[in-house]
Amino acid sequence: MRVTKNVLARTGLYALVALIAAGIAIIGLKLNGIAPFGPHTILRMDMNQQYVSYFSYLKRNFGDWQHFLYSNNMTLGGNMFGLMTYYLMSPFNIIIFMFPYSQLPIALAWIAVAKNAAASVSMLVLVRYFIRRYQLQVGVPLQILLAISWGFSGWMLHFSMDLMWQDTVILLPLVVLGVERYIEHTRWAFYAVMLGLSLIINYYIGYMVALFLVHYFILRMVIEWRIHNWTFKRIMLKLGYFGAISLVTVGLAWVVIWPTLKTLQGVKGTHPYHFNFNNSWVLDRLFNNFFNMTYTKYSWNASAPMIYTGVIVMGLLLAFLCAKQIPGVIRAATAGILLLLIAESYFDGTNAAWHGFNEPIGFLQRWSFVFSFLFILIALFVLGMMRLSKVATRRVFLVTVLIGVMVAFRQLRIFGKMGDYGSNQFTSLTFTYNVGAMIAAALALTLYFSFPKWRRVTGLLVAVIGLSDLAVATVWSYGHQQPYFNMARYSTEVRHTNAAVAWIQKHDSSDFYRMELNYQRSRSDPMEFGFNGLTHFSSSQPRAIDYLMQEMGYLHSSPWTSYNGGSTRAADDFFGIRYLVEGPSGVTNRGSKLVTQGLKKLKTLNGYTIYENPAAQHMGVVAPDKTTRKPSWSTYLYMANAYNISYVYRDITGIKGLYLNRGGVKETERNLKSRTVAFTIPGGGMNHPLYLQLVTDSLYTLLPESDPDIDVYVDGRRVTTDGTENENAVIPLGAFPVNQTLKVQLKVHDFTMVEKKKAHKKITHLPKYNVNVGYGEVFKAVQKKMATQPVAMHRLTTTHWDGSVTAAAAHQSLIMTLPYDTGWQVTVDGKPVKAHKYLEMMKINLNSAGKHHVDLVYDFPQLRQGLKVSLAAGVGLIILLIVQAFTVWGWRIRNRRLERVAAANAPLFDPHHFDYR
Repeated sequence: MRVTKNVLARTGLYALVALIAAGIAIIGLKLNGIAPFGPHTILRMDMNQQYVSYFSYLKRNFGDWQHFLYSNNMTLGGNMFGLMTYYLMSPFNIIIFMFPYSQLPIALAWIAVAKNAAASVSMLVLVRYFIRRYQLQVGVPLQILLAISWGFSGWMLHFSMDLMWQDTVILLPLVVLGVERYIEHTRWAFYAVMLGLSLIINYYIGYMVALFLVHYFILRMVIEWRIHNWTFKRIMLKLGYFGAISLVTVGLAWVVIWPTLKTLQGVKGTHPYHFNFNNSWVLDRLFNNFFNMTYTKYSWNASAPMIYTGVIVMGLLLAFLCAKQIPGVIRAATAGILLLLIAESYFDGTNAAWHGFNEPIGFLQRWSFVFSFLFILIALFVLGMMRLSKVATRRVFLVTVLIGVMVAFRQLRIFGKMGDYGSNQFTSLTFTYNVGAMIAAALALTLYFSFPKWRRVTGLLVAVIGLSDLAVATVWSYGHQQPYFNMARYSTEVRHTNAAVAWIQKHDSSDFYRMELNYQRSRSDPMEFGFNGLTHFSSSQPRAIDYLMQEMGYLHSSPWTSYNGGSTRAADDFFGIRYLVEGPSGVTNRGSKLVTQGLKKLKTLNGYTIYENPAAQHMGVVAPDKTTRKPSWSTYLYMANAYNISYVYRDITGIKGLYLNRGGVKETERNLKSRTVAFTIPGGGMNHPLYLQLVTDSLYTLLPESDPDIDVYVDGRRVTTDGTENENAVIPLGAFPVNQTLKVQLKVHDFTMVEKKKAHKKITHLPKYNVNVGYGEVFKAVQKKMATQPVAMHRLTTTHWDGSVTAAAAHQSLIMTLPYDTGWQVTVDGKPVKAHKYLEMMKINLNSAGKHHVDLVYDFPQLRQGLKVSLAAGVGLIILLIVQAFTVWGWRIRNRRLERVAAANAPLFDPHHFDYR
């Protein structure tokens, strides 16, 4: 009974912390109207454009490992392993299986709540360990405050949309606990397990944790040298053994790390590393992050590290320097490590090294959680050790408040006029709140340190003030994000799109086909709705395939996105878009209805119309080897022009003139003041569709964020919204009689009026454009020519294709609209052959005429390579265990009694403490 009571007493505090953390998170959701407590979803920016699609994919394909090795729901098809290990390894993802697809945003909201609670609990574990280890006098309310400060630190709130990064940050206190157990007892199993989990769950943040451990271990060795008189030899032995354990742990996780790294080579956002001393932020922006309520909807791109950890923790930083009970060497070493980390954050070269030697795109200080972690440990030891007189205590916190007020006033003068339009702001409201919070915190801390006998009461007061401040930070952070996606709209669009996709899957039972939407629920619609489409949007997206699609005339924004807003019929046919779903009026990012012209209408469900394109190629075509030797899209010079797909068909069939410039285009208006360009286009006939291309150009002195910037009107009706800043595409206008003249108008958005506080943004000039015309009779000739060499490839699984191909002559090639990947093992008529590239796609040579049997199996050798390293690391683990058995464990058996006596009698920070370990 007594044992049960003790267990409940210990676990009860952890449960209480979890409940408090969940309550604060729910308050943040509730007061900002986020589902399930309001009309908005938690989805915004990348969480809406990317992550929710991946969670849908996980839910739909869970249990079939092949779908997580290779997927046709990615850009034309691609290796799925890197995306899985980067985005989908969190154990919290089990929550998504409790909700239907239309309610996934609610599942993500509960995942966010659960991760806040888990982070708080993990920090409480470490806090209580330090309290026991060093006999710190810190009451339960303050333990709760320090734990919650980690769960709602500036980093956790700033990266609240990047859920995949948070798991490893949750584990950081447990990793450090493992380090402490190793230093104290040479017990390293817990450390190895926690570090291994960190690397497997998210290798990216796990790498940052490993870098931080180097800094932390150096600091701890300084402490052991000062407190326990460790010799240089002993420190080096401890360090060497620690390095060996860490290396073996990384090796055990290499089965995940290595194939992931190989998969992500050459993907979007990767750039060669060049060290430099350019600054990544300025001091003004760093000072902003010492305060609450400075978060804006553009703070996701803020350059300075997110270090705010609550008014109590921040208020104790200066007191740390005055805590004479902590040896000066330790205070100096801690300050030195903090300054070193700040310097590494400040310089671009070192900051990029923390990000895997690659400049981050947005969220520029992804490793800044290390500052909050050290701040909380500093606060813990100040609360548990600092003993000052009443006068000294008043002076310390008076100076703290005065410095805080002066810095806050300075920030108000610098950033007070920026409002929500800057990544940093410091309004009058922010100033007033922070001054009030600092004064309240200083008074409470003064009482806490001045009256030791009343610490139960004053500790509770300090905790209440600190928790209230963290709740304010949570509410403010959720309330100052990019616009949230509406919950009712999400549910409706997901249900109806899933219904349309399900109807097509029932209607067409063939082994493989591609389809697309002429609207855009997210930038990864094929993954969200489970169909084979043209694109996805992620950090594992191959840049080469992305640029290929742009060259073929598909609408895109930024260097990567979905390609479903507009294209040519010829491109759709070549890439095998057999079905197209058109959304009703009001659907998200709705494209032009004209995309569907010439297609066969099959069904309308809930206002969503399904079209079929019978002419779509199945998976590839046969073409002469001699004319298809261009490995890369860079051989075509026209950016996103209809000419490029014409050249592809010319290479394949030898037929020219599929798309040409349309003559007779007359510009009638170009007015910079009204931001309007108008022109007329003579109709080309019903067999000659027209296409508009807006040429990539910068119209502004500053980028208009990521918003599209041009509305395209045809005969007074808006057909689409495009942008020359980031977007460039072939926009289908439709086919019109010869005697009809189209009136086209381009209306440029005026961001100088929308964002009045950025009046320095100006429109410098108006867009340039081209008009192309397609020739239907030429396209029919092209199709007839391709039909003479039929392709009958069938997808047996996502990693296996098999079928027959007919070559009308010798020296032909099968061009498959799969991205070229060295993982595909190809056999032709039972003989292995090497695949080649044609415009980044798979090219398989057929040397003789006649019918050939072609087989493709996807192999991932990097996975085997990683497994071999992990097995070798397993051998290293056995060696470490043998060393442990003959040294530490043998000593521990011989000296167990002496160790207990020494540990029981040693006072805190006693330099004469005899440590036998």
